[in-house]
Amino acid sequence: MTESGPLPKPRLPTPPGACDTHMHIYHPEYAPLPGANFPALPATVEDYRKLRARLGLTRSVVVQPTAYGADHRCTLMAMQALATRAAWRSCCPPIPTRKSNDCTNSACADSDTTCCPAAA
Repeated sequence: MTESGPLPKPRLPTPPGACDTHMHIYHPEYAPLPGANFPALPATVEDYRKLRARLGLTRSVVVQPTAYGADHRCTLMAMQALATRAAWRSCCPPIPTRKSNDCTNSACADSDTTCCPAAA
């Protein structure tokens, strides 16, 4: 969806099992970090479902936006809403008591989840 309305379907068919390998959810319910780049229009789970249907995608990798920093609530909400149709990728800041692959939140415990230390 754009400001001017829906986009037409692509001319070429999407291969079966195609995967969107990098996407973000930006929901107005979650505040970005001060000074962070944030899109003018929201990009909600419902918006993404429409885009995925239009493109014929069946799988997705949800990536934590840097605008939210280490606040994963929006990404975890998106994971729950997309159920098993998505994997999650997050670059978490190093926390001394946390192992880099220790994701115990119920939203990501049952998904293909990867946590990585933030780039220096």
